[in-house]
Amino acid sequence: MQNMPGMQHGEMQHGEMKMEGQSQMQHTGDIEAQKKAAAEEMKKTSDQMKATSDQMKERSDEMKPGAAIYTCPMHPQVQSDKPGKCPICGMTLVKKKEGQ
Repeated sequence: MQNMPGMQHGEMQHGEMKMEGQSQMQHTGDIEAQKKAAAEEMKKTSDQMKATSDQMKERSDEMKPGAAIYTCPMHPQVQSDKPGKCPICGMTLVKKKEGQ
């Protein structure tokens, strides 16, 4: 391979450097956009989880004192005043024993 006049081995011409820089900036922009999208999705999920938790707390507070409480064996945070299915895993809710 012959060197072009005025260029040393390993040097890039100005146009090549500009193209490489643009490609690198575009790639960095893509990564930043992906990071932003992931952060927005995590915030949305967090907000949904908080809303679900708040609803469950409300339902728990509404339950009559002394009434039977049914709960999921796998998700003890799920409580109901009547038998049913766990909204998380679908297991049958079981009656909670006194003192639990």
